[in-house]
Amino acid sequence: MTANNIEDVEIKNNEGEKVYVIEGMKETCLIEATIEFYEGSRAFGIGLRQDKDFANGYYLRFEPFYNRIVADMWPRRISGVNQWYVDGDKPFMVELERPFDYKALEENKVNIKVFVEGSIICLYVNDTVALTMRAYSTERKYWGFFVKDGSIRVCNIHMYETK
Repeated sequence: MTANNIEDVEIKNNEGEKVYVIEGMKETCLIEATIEFYEGSRAFGIGLRQDKDFANGYYLRFEPFYNRIVADMWPRRISGVNQWYVDGDKPFMVELERPFDYKALEENKVNIKVFVEGSIICLYVNDTVALTMRAYSTERKYWGFFVKDGSIRVCNIHMYETK
């Protein structure tokens, strides 16, 4: 495996969303990192298969207030006749939520491993929780970290190319 080490980053934003974008996501890779979040942070996580502006892609989002981890994508352009098909009307992708006890964490840190192979994305958190999703738009090569209404510190960031 070829390793790409990325510098530690601190992302602070009291209101709205702030992102840290990294170029060069591989088709098949393993991404590891430790994310430390500060009290009161509404949501944070990792974005994968993103465009340069971090506006189109897939998200693995941690939500301490709701004690959950969710998978999401944006934009959601699913058309349909029922109300729940309306863009943005869902808080995350249906059936892609996992409960997670943030109060049990030491020092508000989560260790993540993200395995990516083609359209398959599998997240492991602290070697206790797994979440798998499909990401069919594989041509976008940007990835990175984000925070909404709060602050995070991301360290020990590594991307291993597994091909």
